[in-house]
Amino acid sequence: MADPQRLNAREAQAGFHRGLFITPVAPWNSFGGTATVSRNLTSLFIEAMPTHVCCLRANEAGIYPQMMHGATVLSGPVTKFGRQVRFFFDWSRESFAHRQFERRKVRQRLTALLAEQRPAFVVLDHIFSAWVIDLLPRDLPLVFIAHDDMVAYADSMLRLHPAFSKRVRLSGLRRQYKGLQEKVVKRSELVLTMTEEDAAIFRVSSTSQVEVAPLFFEFPQISTRPGAEFSYLLATGSFDTWEKRLGLSRFVREIFAPLQNSFGDLRLMVAGRIPHDLQRTLDLPPSVLEIVHQPSEERMQQVIAGASAAVVLDLQSSGLKIKTVELATAGLPILSWPPGLEGTGLVDEESCLLASTTEEFTHKLHQLFRDRELRQRLGDVARATMLERFSRAKARAELEKLKPLFFADR
Repeated sequence: MADPQRLNAREAQAGFHRGLFITPVAPWNSFGGTATVSRNLTSLFIEAMPTHVCCLRANEAGIYPQMMHGATVLSGPVTKFGRQVRFFFDWSRESFAHRQFERRKVRQRLTALLAEQRPAFVVLDHIFSAWVIDLLPRDLPLVFIAHDDMVAYADSMLRLHPAFSKRVRLSGLRRQYKGLQEKVVKRSELVLTMTEEDAAIFRVSSTSQVEVAPLFFEFPQISTRPGAEFSYLLATGSFDTWEKRLGLSRFVREIFAPLQNSFGDLRLMVAGRIPHDLQRTLDLPPSVLEIVHQPSEERMQQVIAGASAAVVLDLQSSGLKIKTVELATAGLPILSWPPGLEGTGLVDEESCLLASTTEEFTHKLHQLFRDRELRQRLGDVARATMLERFSRAKARAELEKLKPLFFADR
């Protein structure tokens, strides 16, 4: 049997692969916004130029390194307990990222892969792959895909006034984010962001060229045609982190429950990852609130198709909100806080509704509840916006324009 660390060596020696695309977690069997973006970016890069994909980790048990979907996967899953233990012993500025991986194995295997592939450039996808930067030759052109500006993300979390212990932890993470992000951006010829808002921040602090990443989405065939009566309001997402829990809890307590008391036929459906302890705190009867925990893809499509409108409850800034794109693509009228619209191209009163205060959110939700024509108009324009903005053809054309930068000389 061939040595798994020499996978594709013959192709590499022949110069078949020009670039190496390094992404943190194998995205094919993973779910969520980050995995969706990485999966689509990987597909786009492979189409546009000879590129070999390297995943630092897969979440499936097995013998690694191995080939999966034509990519080299370096290591297997890391337990939650293992990550927690490392937190107390490793305070380097990369520790928030590399404790997610079998660090020693990844370093050894990536070093071997670099020697075999001899790439003309390297793409580091996401800050969680950026901790390997010291393994890369300094004269190798580098592209960094920043899914979020992590410093802006941490700042937005701190503005939510967390409890003292969480504030201390977030402040420590911010320092780590800032140290590694600045290091990677300084080394990169090209920085790609998910939103123009993040690009503007990076341009102020970086001498690298900064562009918005070409990105496409596969649009499911979901048709939402609002009936005369309002069926239910939909909120989707992974509500298993502090800020997501806060967004949902505040919405239910401060906006939805008072409005529902005034309009008794208003119902809410929450679909995604909703921890059981959070479900218990929402304190609404089953006739008013339905929880769909960890729905299958088919079930999620049914949930979206049956909704009359959707709310996006993200309170944290930075990065493209994938669930907003998915809901808009389905033709659902959307009401959101400002962070939930970043990078989507949706415009208040034209293709969505935007609220900045609790009072404004309540008022506009009332509008959506009562006005069928408003829901229809917003949903139609939202879908048309997504189909134009995130088409595969457009993303491919944008990447073609950027290709010369991937081979830039230092």
